[in-house]
Amino acid sequence: MKAMCKLLASLVLMLLVTVGFGQPRVIRGTVYTKEGKRAAGVIVTADKSKDKYFTSFDGMYQIEANIKSKWLKFAFPGREEKLNIEGITRDVIDYGSNLEHAKSDSTLRNKIDKENK
Repeated sequence: MKAMCKLLASLVLMLLVTVGFGQPRVIRGTVYTKEGKRAAGVIVTADKSKDKYFTSFDGMYQIEANIKSKWLKFAFPGREEKLNIEGITRDVIDYGSNLEHAKSDSTLRNKIDKENK
């Protein structure tokens, strides 16, 4: 009986670990042009992911990425840009060539909003 309990506990622990590490990371955000306007139709891909997402008319995207993904790629018409996301733990990542990615998301949005006024 004792051995059976240990075996069952081990199986439950293995299942929890597998489920926990197998979850994808959902990253969302807004893509901006060099002029600071929201960019529609940009293709967003992530390292170690087969998903591909086109930004909506308001520049928003959401993509499922692997927990170990190292970068996001943004394919604008005529150019591609990569953003290193190693060490970035937040799940809302706004992107634009002239944005400072180290700041918080709300600070980035306030900066863009001020520039567009």
